[in-house]
Amino acid sequence: MSTLKVDTITDSSSGLTTTINGVTPSTHTVKGRNLVINGAMTVAQRGTSATGVTAPDYYTVDRFAYNHSGADQLAFTMSQASDAPDGFTKSLKMETTTAETTVDSTEYYMVRYKVEAQDLQHLKHGTSEAKQLTLSFWAKSSIAATYALYLYKPNIGRIIGSTYTINSVNTWEYKTITFAGDTGGGINDGNIEGLHLTFVLGAGSDMITTDNTSWSAYSTGNLAYGHTANSVVTTVGATWQITGVQLELGSVDTEFDYRSYGEELQLCQRYYEKFGQGWWSRFESGSGLVVNGQFKVEKRTAPTIGLPTGGTIRLYEWGVGDRDATPTLTSTSMNANGGHFKLSGFSGGSTGEIWGVGGTNTDFSTHPFEAKAEL
Repeated sequence: MSTLKVDTITDSSSGLTTTINGVTPSTHTVKGRNLVINGAMTVAQRGTSATGVTAPDYYTVDRFAYNHSGADQLAFTMSQASDAPDGFTKSLKMETTTAETTVDSTEYYMVRYKVEAQDLQHLKHGTSEAKQLTLSFWAKSSIAATYALYLYKPNIGRIIGSTYTINSVNTWEYKTITFAGDTGGGINDGNIEGLHLTFVLGAGSDMITTDNTSWSAYSTGNLAYGHTANSVVTTVGATWQITGVQLELGSVDTEFDYRSYGEELQLCQRYYEKFGQGWWSRFESGSGLVVNGQFKVEKRTAPTIGLPTGGTIRLYEWGVGDRDATPTLTSTSMNANGGHFKLSGFSGGSTGEIWGVGGTNTDFSTHPFEAKAEL
């Protein structure tokens, strides 16, 4: 069998040429080129708004997490906002509700997206053929300033960064940045962290001292090089928003790679899924319960199980009645597809009795559990 290598394809009717080898002009689009899942911010399984956000974690929009080091007073409201540029309906919004009085030299505040390593092998990092990546997104902020962002490979501690400028306050602006391929270091393989895409909201003086505009070893000084203002984190009511985030192979930003909501949700559920409806449970004793079932989507790895915060779980048995409790998770035996876990705190059950899992006592349609397999 012979192989034909195609570098370009020309449409004879229009004369337009598409470059296949790593670059796709905006006049031609290829489905599946965006390395970012949920870049249009449409999926928010955890909820549409979280107030008092202080700790690093995922809160609203799937796949985009808040992270910081050394925050003293700072708190955000993090939300999926119905405010977006033309072509989009949602955005991720950070609003400062308690301002940081002083940004110390070693502090930083950021929004981070992580790409799974096995989805990055086509970048050919660590070889002479390492590919360029182009980042494009829409941004809006109440603070006009220059903001830093960067790509970071945790497996070998290499980083490259750049900046973008908010020119007009409270106005959606389109940004695009191209990053060189990294010939000096590779990427992990497998279902682990391969690449971080991080948007900096605030950075201390120790974080901005060293040029990071080409690939190099990570150091404290090159985390947020070029970041000029921390007013988003030091101003009550300050806002910062993004949407339409796309990271793609090549040196040209192409039209956003839209996916249906169903496609986007399934991709997100590889890392996080609310579940419980349709699972079943069996009493081991009067208070101990074993819950069994299968996830909708295979997870990245065996997940940890989360219970609703302060929530009451409802069980049901046809023709008998409902049973509510705020249980404690005692043990788990999970794999990427499902499994079982044990709860305590229910009363009145008979050993071997089978009950279905409902929702919560306030919303019978709610999935009461969380499967967490984030990078």
